[in-house]
Formats: sequence, C-alpha cells, structure tokens
Amino acid sequence: MAASRFKSVKASPPAPVPSYVGGGVLLAQYVTMTLSEVPEVGDTYEFFTLPAGAVPVDGYLAISDIDTGTETFDMDIGIEANDFGGAADLDYFSNAGVLTGDAATPPLTNGAEIRRFNGPFPVQPQLLGDTKVVGTVNAVAAAGGTGTITVLVTYLLPFFANS
Repeated sequence: MAASRFKSVKASPPAPVPSYVGGGVLLAQYVTMTLSEVPEVGDTYEFFTLPAGAVPVDGYLAISDIDTGTETFDMDIGIEANDFGGAADLDYFSNAGVLTGDAATPPLTNGAEIRRFNGPFPVQPQLLGDTKVVGTVNAVAAAGGTGTITVLVTYLLPFFANS
C-alpha cells in the first residue's frame, strides 16, 4: 500500500495573529489527532501551521500506546519547506527514535509517552513564512495499531509592527 498523507483540523494556514510592539509574545499551537488507520512508512501527518515570523522555543509529542509488545514505531516531528526559502527539516523538533507509548514514569501522563522539544533548534530559528509542522513515519508498528498523537509547539512572535 502506498504512503498516505493525513491532515488534522488545524492543518490550514493560521488565522491572523495579534500584533505587538516589543520583545514579542509567547503563543502555542497544539492538536490531538486520532490515527484512524495503522501508520505506514512514509505517511505524513500535518499537525498545524506556524505563522510567518514564529520562533519555536519548546513543545512536546505525546503518543498513546500504538505499538504493543516489542515496539518499533518511529515518527519524526519536523517542518515542511515554506514559500520564503525555508527548507524542509523533517526532524526539526524531534528525531525521537522508537516511540513505545508506554507511560511508566512519571505516572501523570494520561497513559501516553511524552517526548519534549527543547531548543535551540538546529536551523531556521525564525520561520520567515507560514510553515507546516508535520510528522513523518520512519518505521511501522510491529503489532500494527492505532491511537492518538498530541503535538504542542510554543513559539515567540517577536517585533510585530502594529500596522
């Protein structure tokens, strides 16, 4: 079966954002997606779009137990190319390796494994154009399953003019 592309309800371009003069404002984008079918290598999940000028600073991936037994499921979280010369970097936020989804420690994770995104990020500290945050499947689940993925990215919008 060929690789597929799945979009969250927030994958469309962002709505206009408030304008501030000064050091910027800290904002967040997040979405929870239910994987309705078993992920395959090459599948791309569009989570949301960060606005032009965003400077990502933090975030996380929380994933339920999609893969049971000997886990092999691997998904990177990154960005796609934008219209202002920003190159795609499909593991910009996370090249996490195998995601077990097991929530053994700490116990307050609502039955999900959490992987933090902590900067500074490798390239393009400021995204000059609207940029999609995506997940790319690198390895399928050994025991093929479905579940939920939550992605959160906090970002600064520095020096927005008020006109």
